[in-house]
Amino acid sequence: MIVKENIQDKTEIRTACIEALIHQAKTDDSICFIDTDLAGSSGSKAFEKAYSNRYFNIGIMEAQAVGVAAGLGVVGYKAFVHSFAPFISRRCFDQAVVSSAYANIPMVLLGSDPGITTAYNGGTHTTFEDITMFRGVSNTQIFDICDSVQMSGIIKILCEDMKGLNYVRFSRRPSRKIYNEGVKFQIGKGITLREGTDICIFASGAMVSQALDAADILTAKNKSVRVIDIFSILPIDEDIIIQAAKECTHLVSLDNHNVRGGLGSAIADVLIEKQPKKLLKIGATTFGQVGTYDQLLKEYGWLGSQLADTILTHIE
Repeated sequence: MIVKENIQDKTEIRTACIEALIHQAKTDDSICFIDTDLAGSSGSKAFEKAYSNRYFNIGIMEAQAVGVAAGLGVVGYKAFVHSFAPFISRRCFDQAVVSSAYANIPMVLLGSDPGITTAYNGGTHTTFEDITMFRGVSNTQIFDICDSVQMSGIIKILCEDMKGLNYVRFSRRPSRKIYNEGVKFQIGKGITLREGTDICIFASGAMVSQALDAADILTAKNKSVRVIDIFSILPIDEDIIIQAAKECTHLVSLDNHNVRGGLGSAIADVLIEKQPKKLLKIGATTFGQVGTYDQLLKEYGWLGSQLADTILTHIE
């Protein structure tokens, strides 16, 4: 189920997204795609080629795109709307809340390149608050995708049973391959990638790879490390969090997001109510900046080696 080697995924996550939608659209005439003048970035031209009558390029008008998606939803369509993460979250938040979540009109917002995965686009495009925003909205689901297999699985689930507002954040860049083909994903269920009892590292999206790197380093230092992928942030897997709190000495969360309100905060909410325990939350505390992805990982202290050092400093 889990790929043990550190190898690059041959399929980009954005490609997996479009290919999965094309596959589902073969047998479901209600699936449609809305892009915001970013077909080259999302790869959605392939969907347009396959189903031109169900493809809409709204232009650089994200709020309008969400409005169109809501209108399509009213008459029975399942709309997937893509833009860069800051625009599909911050720029059209009100439209998403009122026209989808509040009105109970199903749609999926695809937010590409959240957090530091935006790289050279810099601070204005660095989305460190999108999870916080959508976690505060009822009738909403949030997913943070780590590789192509996971993206395909989540797209399939959403196509088959789309309810309310759904926010899917993912990096367009090549990623580490985490899962083998055929893995079954469930909304609201995390996945344990490594077993251990000394330290449990919770991660999602782009941080899963860094969590595994940190686990390798900590294991070499005779630490027993559990790694859990919490790709479903809302709803969240309370059972897997509670179990980790009972079985592991130290708990750590990694966020490609502001440390306030992200994955770590979602986990802390569960711990406070169900299984009180200290949690080391690692994430951003500032705005983003310009750089390559690798440079930004180092700048924020999120490389596997840096994370291992930070974790050891806090537990010893």
